[in-house]
Amino acid sequence: METDHHTQHELDLPESLGFRLRQKREDIGYSIEDAADRLRLSANVIKMIEADQYAGKNNTVFMRGYVRSYARLLGVSGKDVQTTFIAMGLIETAEAVDPVKFNTTQRSAKDRPMKIVTYSIITLLIILVLIWRYLSH
Repeated sequence: METDHHTQHELDLPESLGFRLRQKREDIGYSIEDAADRLRLSANVIKMIEADQYAGKNNTVFMRGYVRSYARLLGVSGKDVQTTFIAMGLIETAEAVDPVKFNTTQRSAKDRPMKIVTYSIITLLIILVLIWRYLSH
């Protein structure tokens, strides 16, 4: 019975994420050790990912990160990984929302006075250095 389960599991592998990642790694020409070294992971983690053994671990969050990093290394789409995670129940659809992107160039009303103070201090320092050089000669 155990062999029947493994045989069925092996039949399902071509559609699994682990199988696709292994195929991609082999196509690129990386060994398991090469991939593990590039990601600074143990070879056992790579083997677990390729065997689709990341769902039952207590550290599912870490394994999801490892799988994403591994997929990125191999050039596999992040959307494919995310879709597979949702299908496997590793993340809920609500968790799968794209990360929040912050607009770091947005200006606020508080920026202007701070900018004026900063430029004033810089100007004052330049003037003081020039006066000091003039007086020291």
